[in-house]
Amino acid sequence: RRDIDEASRAAEEMVDKIKHARVDTRPSVNWRDWRNMLTLRQADYDNALTFGCTLFDRLLLSAGKGGSLVRGDTTLLLAATGGGKTSVSFTIAAANMIRQHPVLIVTHEQTEPELWQKMLCILMRLSAEELMNAWQNPEVAEKLDMWSEWLSRYVEFVHLPEDGVT
Repeated sequence: RRDIDEASRAAEEMVDKIKHARVDTRPSVNWRDWRNMLTLRQADYDNALTFGCTLFDRLLLSAGKGGSLVRGDTTLLLAATGGGKTSVSFTIAAANMIRQHPVLIVTHEQTEPELWQKMLCILMRLSAEELMNAWQNPEVAEKLDMWSEWLSRYVEFVHLPEDGVT
């Protein structure tokens, strides 16, 4: 009986601590300020970055206007090695670069030529085989020059190859 009473008191103390816990020193939420809060949230939705796929954008944030990646939110891509995480990430980067949003790409897998080829394939909408068969064609080279200007302007690329990092 004594153990149950002690456990009950400990539980009550824990509940009391949780009720009065503070993460920071800012004043508590002013629920009367709903207009400002919803205005800020609408701006988040209006300025959301795109996933690069309209269907995903609608599934992830139906209230968004052409995007689903909201500033401050976290989106996590999980897949096995070779599962397409880099391709998805590069598609997201390319779609937002085209919208003139700056992009930072940090990666540690694959070689730089493989990564550049992947990005150029996405931008040119060509398979790796099609790109390799066409890159010396003057018309294709002109488009590649244009995309390289966009990449130089909007994408910061950091490749950190390191043995044993997965």
